[in-house]
Amino acid sequence: MFGEDRPYEEVNYNNPKEYKKDLWKASFGLQKIDGLTPSEYLVELSKEEIEGKKTYSEIKEELDKYYSSDKANKENEEADKVSVRIAEWLSQPRPFEISTRRLKQIHAHLFSGIDTFQYPVGRFREVNISKSEPVLNGASVFYESWNMLDAAFEIDFEEESKKDYSLLKQEEKAKSAMAFISNLWQIHPFREGNTRTSAVFAIEYFRDLGFDIDNTMFEKHSRYFRDALVRDNCLKKWQNPYFLDCFTENLVLGGNHDLESLNLNIDIEVDKDLNLDKDMNENEKNKEMKIDQKFKMDYIKNKMERQ
Repeated sequence: MFGEDRPYEEVNYNNPKEYKKDLWKASFGLQKIDGLTPSEYLVELSKEEIEGKKTYSEIKEELDKYYSSDKANKENEEADKVSVRIAEWLSQPRPFEISTRRLKQIHAHLFSGIDTFQYPVGRFREVNISKSEPVLNGASVFYESWNMLDAAFEIDFEEESKKDYSLLKQEEKAKSAMAFISNLWQIHPFREGNTRTSAVFAIEYFRDLGFDIDNTMFEKHSRYFRDALVRDNCLKKWQNPYFLDCFTENLVLGGNHDLESLNLNIDIEVDKDLNLDKDMNENEKNKEMKIDQKFKMDYIKNKMERQ
């Protein structure tokens, strides 16, 4: 530009191949949260990006052309377009900020211009919502009332700002940060796309706190991640942070919990309580056998309510 002594320069983010591959795998895995699957067409395009033969912008252009044709299977459109956008967003270093602005930016970047995503993007909902959760036997988490969203965020942001992470051990830091993410998820500010938006926000936050992230957790266990958030934010008698703690330890602390072996359904915990015999000595077993089934169920109900 004439008269400009310090012109802007183009910036290309040349990440290592393994890093790019991990981002794509995590992006694909996150679609499972909503029961979506990326197409083989995108999988092949992602390989070209990893090899440096295509850019994210070029892939997005090709997807737009593909899904504007009659040949395309529209069932894969949301998964494909959101996958490339997640990978693109996470590939670009940017200063992190804790704000509703950042959440809206992420949501808008992921879901704008997708025909099959028929909800407002980058804007908070103006209706109250609920969702039947299989792990709660059909019950729903209480998602914040639409007219209280800003107040809820203000409270959570203020509480998070009071933390001094430099005083915490790594495990404390990780679990405290994930508790914050869980609180934000419970607000559920958008009509749809909350968990994928929260996951991207969480990855950015953990990076900002200096953690190395094992993206295979989102690649292989994204549905578990959502169910763990449900169990962390449901009715108090069903709340159990253990499941989210296990995910967090695997994600950023080098943990090796076998998440596939954990069943998050509330019925499983009731069954475990009904089998209290396993943890009792012989005298307690004999005593327990004399208790009728109704009394036993009342005992378990009261026990869960006290937790």
